[in-house]
Amino acid sequence: MTPAFVHTTVATLAALLLGTAAFAAPPVRIMQLGDSLTAQSDAREFLHDQLTADGFAFEFVGSKGGAPFRHEGHGGYTIGPDDSKPGSLFSNIDQWIPAANPDIITVLVGNNDYNGKAGVNPATAPERMTAFLDRLHELAPKATILVSSVLKIAWKDDYAGPLNRALPDIVKKQQAAGRRIYFVDLHTEVDLVKGERPYEKPGGDYIDGTHLNVSGGKKLADGWYAHLKPLLKP
Repeated sequence: MTPAFVHTTVATLAALLLGTAAFAAPPVRIMQLGDSLTAQSDAREFLHDQLTADGFAFEFVGSKGGAPFRHEGHGGYTIGPDDSKPGSLFSNIDQWIPAANPDIITVLVGNNDYNGKAGVNPATAPERMTAFLDRLHELAPKATILVSSVLKIAWKDDYAGPLNRALPDIVKKQQAAGRRIYFVDLHTEVDLVKGERPYEKPGGDYIDGTHLNVSGGKKLADGWYAHLKPLLKP
């Protein structure tokens, strides 16, 4: 078990102590919020099956997909606010969060802030993440928010490194303000295998170096599962 895993699992247990009382009666409403890595279905289906097998009373919520796999994953989206296309999470959460009324929000975003997309400055990603979490808390003050580091990609080491290194301190400041926001280091915990170019070849966890194939989706589901399980009750 890695130190990062221990650190973030302890943080999730703290979330259990602080946040469970705020949950409404079951089922607990879980929103998966992010970009195309969240929009991909494999990880969510695996995660749904794991949580269901454990007997947890939950439901996935969001404006995308159909029951029981609803979500708020949007391909190409950045953290925001910025001028990129097709849009950002920041610019849309005022609509999505009140409509879904989530008890738990998982956040996986930042990949598109570092891929050269027009209209977004990667240097401001940590600052924009702070503003995004501020607004997310304002919209869902009783929700427990698990915010992940950006996942590894196959074609560049230390991708989104400045944001990933800033996130623990960003989240600590949120916690100091009394917010149920916790850092989950899936960049470290989810051991994605690059494989050979082109990355869709057997042996790796990617379909294109960024997005995940079925094996990668299973690993991502396992990562989220480890942090969601302490927050749920059978």
